[in-house]
Amino acid sequence: DGGYYLLGLRTPCPQLFSGIPWSTEKVLPRTLEVLEKSGRSHTLLPVLSDIDHWADWQAHGWPLD
Repeated sequence: DGGYYLLGLRTPCPQLFSGIPWSTEKVLPRTLEVLEKSGRSHTLLPVLSDIDHWADWQAHGWPLD
Protein backbone atom coordinates (compact mmCIF):
# COMPACT_ATOMS: atom_id res chain seq x y z
CA ASP A 1 0.00 0.00 0.00
CA GLY A 2 2.93 2.34 0.50
CA GLY A 3 2.78 2.60 4.26
CA TYR A 4 4.83 1.13 7.05
CA TYR A 5 4.47 -1.51 9.74
CA LEU A 6 6.55 -0.06 12.57
CA LEU A 7 7.42 3.39 13.81
CA GLY A 8 9.48 3.89 16.94
CA LEU A 9 10.12 7.30 18.46
CA ARG A 10 12.25 8.43 21.40
CA THR A 11 10.01 11.43 21.96
CA PRO A 12 6.56 12.34 20.64
CA CYS A 13 6.30 13.81 17.16
CA PRO A 14 2.61 14.59 16.55
CA GLN A 15 3.31 16.25 13.19
CA LEU A 16 4.11 12.78 11.83
CA PHE A 17 0.41 12.00 11.88
CA SER A 18 -1.11 15.11 10.37
CA GLY A 19 -1.24 15.89 6.69
CA ILE A 20 -0.40 12.30 5.74
CA PRO A 21 -2.40 10.95 2.77
CA TRP A 22 -3.32 7.68 4.52
CA SER A 23 -4.00 4.54 2.45
CA THR A 24 -1.93 5.81 -0.47
CA GLU A 25 1.54 5.15 -1.86
CA LYS A 26 2.56 8.54 -0.44
CA VAL A 27 2.41 7.55 3.25
CA LEU A 28 6.04 6.47 3.63
CA PRO A 29 7.64 9.22 1.50
CA ARG A 30 5.62 11.90 3.29
CA THR A 31 6.48 10.46 6.71
CA LEU A 32 10.19 10.40 5.82
CA GLU A 33 9.94 14.00 4.64
CA VAL A 34 8.45 15.08 7.97
CA LEU A 35 11.14 13.15 9.88
CA GLU A 36 13.92 14.80 7.90
CA LYS A 37 12.44 18.28 8.26
CA SER A 38 12.19 17.77 12.02
CA GLY A 39 15.86 16.73 12.20
CA ARG A 40 15.11 13.17 13.27
CA SER A 41 17.11 10.21 12.05
CA HIS A 42 15.50 7.05 10.72
CA THR A 43 16.33 3.52 9.67
CA LEU A 44 14.27 1.52 7.22
CA LEU A 45 13.49 -2.13 7.90
CA PRO A 46 12.98 -4.77 5.19
CA VAL A 47 9.87 -4.42 3.05
CA LEU A 48 7.11 -6.85 4.02
CA SER A 49 4.11 -7.83 1.95
CA ASP A 50 0.76 -6.36 2.87
CA ILE A 51 -1.93 -8.82 3.94
CA ASP A 52 -5.33 -7.34 3.13
CA HIS A 53 -7.25 -10.39 1.95
CA TRP A 54 -7.37 -14.14 2.53
CA ALA A 55 -5.74 -14.68 -0.88
CA ASP A 56 -2.76 -12.56 0.26
CA TRP A 57 -2.32 -14.85 3.28
CA GLN A 58 -2.63 -17.98 1.15
CA ALA A 59 -0.06 -16.66 -1.32
CA HIS A 60 2.55 -16.76 1.45
CA GLY A 61 1.76 -20.37 2.32
CA TRP A 62 1.63 -19.67 6.05
CA PRO A 63 -0.25 -22.26 8.11
CA LEU A 64 -3.03 -21.34 10.51
CA ASP A 65 -1.91 -23.06 13.71
